[in-house]
Amino acid sequence: MVPCAELPSDSRDEFRFDEYLTRLPFLWSDRDTWWKVPTPGRPGSMAALQARLEPVPADKAREAVAHLVDDAIERLKAHAIPYLEEFFSSRRSAV
Repeated sequence: MVPCAELPSDSRDEFRFDEYLTRLPFLWSDRDTWWKVPTPGRPGSMAALQARLEPVPADKAREAVAHLVDDAIERLKAHAIPYLEEFFSSRRSAV
């Protein structure tokens, strides 16, 4: 399924669609966001390219994304769960 061109709305007009797919960041922003994990070395250098081929040790990987995971969990609690609760409530009341 392809994400819908219509962003989530305050009025929840999208709930009327039989199918609706959006990326979660659109629940709190009008911009799509992706995690960027920094890679070692100067961008574009041979050392940086080689470093991308090396496995990242688990402790360093966790350290690099820990704050991103914490932020994602907080945003899910603040935006995604209430949105889904509102959606399911709208479906129950429509029956």
